[in-house]
Amino acid sequence: DVGDVGDVGDVGDGVSGCKEKTGEYTQEAIFDFYAVDRHHINAKGHALIKADIDKFISQGRIILCPKLGSWNGGDECGSWFLNGRLPGSSDNDGDSHRDNDCLQIFKGDAVMNKFDVNHQKYAIEVGNAGAVFHYHYSGSIDAPFSFQFMTKCEAGTEGEENYDERNQLSLLTLYPPILVKIEQTEKLLEAAMMSYSQGNIRVDFTKDFELSGQIETSSRSGLVSSSSDWSFVSPLSRQCNRRQYHITETRLVGTLKPGTNYIYVQPISIIRKGKATNTSNPFRIVACITCAACSQFGSHGVG
Repeated sequence: DVGDVGDVGDVGDGVSGCKEKTGEYTQEAIFDFYAVDRHHINAKGHALIKADIDKFISQGRIILCPKLGSWNGGDECGSWFLNGRLPGSSDNDGDSHRDNDCLQIFKGDAVMNKFDVNHQKYAIEVGNAGAVFHYHYSGSIDAPFSFQFMTKCEAGTEGEENYDERNQLSLLTLYPPILVKIEQTEKLLEAAMMSYSQGNIRVDFTKDFELSGQIETSSRSGLVSSSSDWSFVSPLSRQCNRRQYHITETRLVGTLKPGTNYIYVQPISIIRKGKATNTSNPFRIVACITCAACSQFGSHGVG
């Protein structure tokens, strides 16, 4: 499963054990748990997960009163990865979505697509022109909002452009980075989109130095300062040695306020061989998470 492959290294003493022994994940250690397509886990990978689940169950204690307290605002997690249907609404037309805590395509270059026909995987694909989403949030407090999306880098060899010497792999992403801006009115949204189109947005590379050589440096595709309420979302997996696999990543993209929210998503061009170019794939969103409980518990959200 595309969405589960990225979790292989987080279970039990298997791949995580490799990290403890070597100080970091090695290509060989991770490859050993994947099929020859380097896309799905193999029998050994499944056996690792089964063994750890069995261990967790055998060592677990049944708590007679498991309730710890209030979830403080709760959370909402919506995924269309397996069925292509946006949660919370059976009708994507008209204004029916305004009463639902769910993401809806509002306007622009975005469409639901079955991007992996063989494995029945769906995503909202955001094209180069960008798109706006609508989310009517029924909560009473501000809530961190996250996207789950697809990631993958081209496999590379030493000496190639943007080659990561330390981890011995290419950083040439097949997916674009994006800018995200969340506003509560269409007027504020239009002003934000105009600000981007006029080249008033600048990038702060200090948070994602690995991409600094790939992002288009023209004024139109600059990025955001750390104090800005724009968000920059990297298309690179945090796990360096997993970047050549087609897996998901979850990142915080902003904050929802109670009521109407408009979410502007704008892919950014990357630099290859000295020229600005678009990636081979559109930005693919497979799920979203709204976590009011995160802010209540002092967390910045999921991702």
